[in-house]
Amino acid sequence: MNEMPLEKQFSHTKFCQQIQDIDLDSAKKLLADIHLLYLGQQTLFAELAKRGTLGSFEAS
Repeated sequence: MNEMPLEKQFSHTKFCQQIQDIDLDSAKKLLADIHLLYLGQQTLFAELAKRGTLGSFEAS
């Protein structure tokens, strides 16, 4: 970790401190929910691409 800039080392240290008291069951549930949202988003983008409507979002 010493090869990282000081602000990155500080950020990593703070992150590690914050996750010490994390409830693993809650974290697993949240991760599963986030994964479902991600899969839904991927499905939506695939459908938009198939319809050819994705380009209108890129232009905005």
